[in-house]
Amino acid sequence: MDKHSNKDYLLNLLKNKFLNGLSFSTISELTGYSISYVKKLYKSIEEKDIDSLLKHGNIGNKSNSANELEIQYIVEFKKQYPEISISQFQDIYHERIVWNKEKQNDVIKY
Repeated sequence: MDKHSNKDYLLNLLKNKFLNGLSFSTISELTGYSISYVKKLYKSIEEKDIDSLLKHGNIGNKSNSANELEIQYIVEFKKQYPEISISQFQDIYHERIVWNKEKQNDVIKY
């Protein structure tokens, strides 16, 4: 059983917990999730609908670590090397920018 369908199964068991007379430990054994996670999810069901619990909370949100200035700097630097692979570009970027003491001020710190 894949993780998503297993979570569907878990949520269904939790939704009908009292009807089925199942304990948290039994639900944990049936689904493979820890008892603490099962309890946490059960508490969340009271606050949210099941569909929202199946989705990751950060879907559609911008990464906290994404720095637009740094991304733009790297994109512009890559334009100088249009024919090389990403792996080759990474080596060049580290050699010429990251590890180059003269260029350290050019690199945008994040």
